Amino acid sequence: MKLKLLPIIAVCALLTASCANYKSQIEELQGEIDKTTEVLSGLDAVSANLGALRNLLAFAEAGDFIENVVPGGNGVTFTFKNNGSVTVGGNTAGISVDSADGGYYWTLDGAPLKDASGANAKVSVSPKFHSKDGKPQVSTDSGKTWKDIAADGEPVIKKVEEEAGCFRVTLLGGAELVLPKESLMEVMISGDASTIPTQSRVILDYYITGGSGEYTVATSQPGGWSPRIIKENAFKGQIVFVVSGTPDSDEVVVYVSDDAGHMKATVLDLSTLVPDQNFPQLHPSYDAYNVGCDGGTVEVLLNTNLEYEIDAESASWLTLVSPKAVRQDKIIFSATANDALEMRSARVTFTSGAYSRVVMICQDGRRPSVGTNLSENGTANCYIVPAAGDYCFDATVIGNGRQGIIADAGFHTETVEIQPAEVEIMTEFDEDVTLIEDLRLEDGKIYFHATGNKGNLTLVVFDEEGRVLWSWHLWFTDIPLEKAHTNDNGKQFILQDRNLGATSANPEDGEATYGLYYQWGRKDPFAGDDILTSMASNNAGTIAYGVIRPFRALKTGQGTSYNWISTIVDGLWGNPDHTGNATFDQLVKTIYDPCPPGYMVPPANTFVILSNKRCLQFIVNGIVLRGDYGQTSFYPYAGRVYQGSWEAFGHHPENICLALWTSDVGIYNSSVYDGGSSVYYEVSKGRMRLNHGDFRARGIPVRCVKQQ
Repeated sequence: MKLKLLPIIAVCALLTASCANYKSQIEELQGEIDKTTEVLSGLDAVSANLGALRNLLAFAEAGDFIENVVPGGNGVTFTFKNNGSVTVGGNTAGISVDSADGGYYWTLDGAPLKDASGANAKVSVSPKFHSKDGKPQVSTDSGKTWKDIAADGEPVIKKVEEEAGCFRVTLLGGAELVLPKESLMEVMISGDASTIPTQSRVILDYYITGGSGEYTVATSQPGGWSPRIIKENAFKGQIVFVVSGTPDSDEVVVYVSDDAGHMKATVLDLSTLVPDQNFPQLHPSYDAYNVGCDGGTVEVLLNTNLEYEIDAESASWLTLVSPKAVRQDKIIFSATANDALEMRSARVTFTSGAYSRVVMICQDGRRPSVGTNLSENGTANCYIVPAAGDYCFDATVIGNGRQGIIADAGFHTETVEIQPAEVEIMTEFDEDVTLIEDLRLEDGKIYFHATGNKGNLTLVVFDEEGRVLWSWHLWFTDIPLEKAHTNDNGKQFILQDRNLGATSANPEDGEATYGLYYQWGRKDPFAGDDILTSMASNNAGTIAYGVIRPFRALKTGQGTSYNWISTIVDGLWGNPDHTGNATFDQLVKTIYDPCPPGYMVPPANTFVILSNKRCLQFIVNGIVLRGDYGQTSFYPYAGRVYQGSWEAFGHHPENICLALWTSDVGIYNSSVYDGGSSVYYEVSKGRMRLNHGDFRARGIPVRCVKQQ
């Protein structure tokens, strides 16, 4: 940086007039120049230290391996196999890095620095430095904005720990880097294909050490099942494939190889997919195919070792296009457009002597492309579908959008916009009931036709690489009535007349009144049995990990309480202050709130009136808030789903008859704030109370309150 000399020239002019009078001013100006020079010299050192940190990240992301780590007076020296040594340390003025979506970005005192577009500034952006009024400043948006930084700061490397196969580096701000040592190639795959039905997408996480360059993947199944690798960085990512056809064994072997010729095989269990033993083989991959009302081609995959005949049942709208072949056949039909409202179907029979197989090809009727827009009055993670008909909602915004982000609250993202490429049904809580038809994604909206049946399901969207982006809960029930009551302090609350996910508010309907179960702070529901079967231990869990695994209940063992993530994030449901008396103007409906538009998870003081026995009527399967204390409403004994020494979840209504989550964070053993517990209302062994501390990984119902 060049220093302007005009002040010095002016000083010299003044000296000509009277050197004696201005001697003190000259000394003062010289002091300012010396101070500025000292600041700029310090900023040069900061810039050099950040450059060394950026080289460390670049070498690691390129897949280079650590050979040695040596602490020293000037920092920590990391020696790589291919890129030599880099020494990282010294003052970085509070500037460090953190990671998201597989990349690294600059932070200042733990908060992300922004680039010129307003996004997190990636480490590829070179920070600029200058001095203003003798104070150092930094900019990562080409000088549009400047932030004050400290002249002195802590070293950017806080801790280096050697582990089996790697060095774990903790940076200023808490971010961690895992730097692998060179070793024989190892592939760790997490996931189990034992319950994957045919034609389902399989997404498995992998972590590789000792490999080199690019990786390829294959499977032992016929046709290879078209596996592909989605890399997050040089060491980890996901393996994605589709289970197609009948497997030739009870196991599938996943082979991963690298450029250097190393290969590692991992065996996955497929014991529930029993191969068809009726040979000769004549097996269509699907029993039915569907084509849209506009017509088009239908590809029928047939696994066979026979010659055969095809009969399309004299359907004038369906024409055989491709000639048949032998072995893995792809038979192509062409369907004309269906302008009628009714669906139509054709029966296609494959025959070889005494063997025959039938495939149904169905074509949708033409429906209006736009139905009731469920997100017209605001987006949410849950939408109520009250009757049969056509519906749609905006699938480009997560949760309730930007208003659901609490700054600096530890959320997994600051961006609420997504670009989905595909939609699928993730969970059907009652597989015997068809809830929707004609599911499709068009121009950022999800469209479907509701059959009119009651129940619940969740939808998930993927990006173009097959990665999960977000999920939504569709609640097929009558529009819940609103029930108001007023607490002793005069505060009125308006709640829905049923638990979230319940299809009835009638006490005589038993389990239909229970609703679904939620881990505190998560948006995705589970049935009680789902939590039992999908529970997964994840001691390094993050919010982002849970977002892309909405079908899985999670658990960790952190501190005095069991959480489903390994860090404490109190604002997930918008009430982080743990005072117990939050008012609605202090609450925020967040992007993780599971309630439909206009409603949110209630604060704890919502249920104060339910803690007074005189206000309640006790019946066989629940409690009823009596009409003289508010509008009569029923609360079922839905119980909760909980862990026992983290071995399994169990449903124990005899111990906890009724439980409802609140948005309040809690205390442990009724004494101090625990940083891992949350408040819920319970009816237990004759007691009605607000329990001020329960594990956030437990499954408990939610009763949504109207936003005020």
